[in-house]
Amino acid sequence: MRSENGFTLVELLVVIAIIAVLAAILFPVFLTVKENGRQNTCLSNLKQLGAGMRLYADDCNGQYPISRVMNGGDGNPSGNWAGVYIVFGKCDPRLGQIFRYVRNVDVYRCPSDRGVNPTRVTDPNDLPYPLSYSMNNISDYRTGGNMEVSASKIGLLIHEGRDTIDDGDFYWYGWRDGGEGHNNPSKIHNGGTCVLYYDLHAKWQKYETVIQALSNGDWDPLRVTR
Repeated sequence: MRSENGFTLVELLVVIAIIAVLAAILFPVFLTVKENGRQNTCLSNLKQLGAGMRLYADDCNGQYPISRVMNGGDGNPSGNWAGVYIVFGKCDPRLGQIFRYVRNVDVYRCPSDRGVNPTRVTDPNDLPYPLSYSMNNISDYRTGGNMEVSASKIGLLIHEGRDTIDDGDFYWYGWRDGGEGHNNPSKIHNGGTCVLYYDLHAKWQKYETVIQALSNGDWDPLRVTR
């Protein structure tokens, strides 16, 4: 018999059990939706960085900026695309080659990476590390050239994993040669990563799909277009 003043113990336990089941079902869905939102922001970041690269190229005879750290670690900014001083060390996007076109440091870092520092950058003076993306290392100072056919297949920028990012330079030759690369794509977005291609479209791809493309050498702008 129901108490006139409220629920019985059995009824309360049933309600609690139902709430627990619903929470168990819905919580992963909420996490997925939240991560999808971060993924969309990551794609937007890449598009804005790509627009900055295009404007840079328009001012530099069609040439893209450089991906590599250019100095010997003497404390001066390298002048590369992302403003990296030295490998494993400080990065300041405001000193990068494309910042005057981007004008926003937030777009250099995916929201999923906020509060997650790279394992290779250990000096507390260099943290928090403001960079999530790396540039195809063969892209240095290149123009569109004869890539009109394959520009949609060659990666220009990639969301790199926090276990390897340290300089904004994505060196993928290791994957092409059949071994693990010095640089790994991120897996943070539902097992995949975001990539900006030479034609400046950005999309999410499965980790395995990116690795297969790297292993095939599909990101090499020097290859004859197919």
